[in-house]
Amino acid sequence: MGFEDFDYTVYQNQGTQKKLTLKGKRMVMANKKLGVFEISALKILNLKDVEVTFYQDNKPVSTVRAEKALVEIPRNTNTNNMSLSALQKIDFLEGGVVITGDKRILAADRLELDSKDNLLFAQGNCVLRYDGRSVRAHKITTDVALRDFSVEEGKSGRRTEKLFQIF
Repeated sequence: MGFEDFDYTVYQNQGTQKKLTLKGKRMVMANKKLGVFEISALKILNLKDVEVTFYQDNKPVSTVRAEKALVEIPRNTNTNNMSLSALQKIDFLEGGVVITGDKRILAADRLELDSKDNLLFAQGNCVLRYDGRSVRAHKITTDVALRDFSVEEGKSGRRTEKLFQIF
């Protein structure tokens, strides 16, 4: 078992604008199934040293870095030619996750990407830093450009507020 480079770009508007790039190292199995595990209607790609960059108007707006990610795609998807709709979900795991964009930094234990709604869900020891200020929370939800945020302070989810009103 080893790893090989994995590099994929998703475009929108008939291929004229970048939506995101996904880079990492994909697990290579002895039987030549390239880090793909099939579970019911899904395939799960196992990646390490992952970097995802999100774009708006062909300009990068944020980047996620993590030691490991699991990428869910429909079972019949060719992993060498995916579309944005094929990316069901990306779970960034292990060693913490760091998201940077627009002079903001969000760090968390775990992060999930909902590609359909362009939302990031950070969970566990979340710290958001911006302009010399910090906010700590159990959960933070944000758009991929790191502009709008909502925060849950405790595991019970008792208090939620919109951070973009604070910053």
